[in-house]
Amino acid sequence: MERSFKQEVQSLRLGVGDTFHGEGILAVTKALLQSGVSYVSGYPGAPVSHLVDVLTDASDILDDLGIYFAPAANCPASALVRQKSVHPESPSERIVKNIRRATRKRHSSEEKIRIVLDGLRGESSIAELCRREGIAESLYPAFPG
Repeated sequence: MERSFKQEVQSLRLGVGDTFHGEGILAVTKALLQSGVSYVSGYPGAPVSHLVDVLTDASDILDDLGIYFAPAANCPASALVRQKSVHPESPSERIVKNIRRATRKRHSSEEKIRIVLDGLRGESSIAELCRREGIAESLYPAFPG
């Protein structure tokens, strides 16, 4: 007899500080959802078949979280779905990318020329110059480009 988790999946909506009570597979599912995944696939009969059952019953929660769930008929189909999937980056990856983009220092051509000339003068080491100007020492040889 196949088990339905329709009632229990509502506990997956519990937030930080709320006490979770439920079967082990629900706890595993909650941890999976909180880990920041953006794509899940599986098939009946897989070692994670109960997880596939829970995720099927929790489709509305997955939609709310922006998680793409692709149930498959068998192992090769699951692998193919994963291979062909184009899933968006996770929210945490997007945040890190935006921070990097916002904090990256952009140098004008004049600034680059000034920095290169300072390095050629030899008044301080390249390491000191790069530290002072906020550029990676490994980028200095290609910096004028």
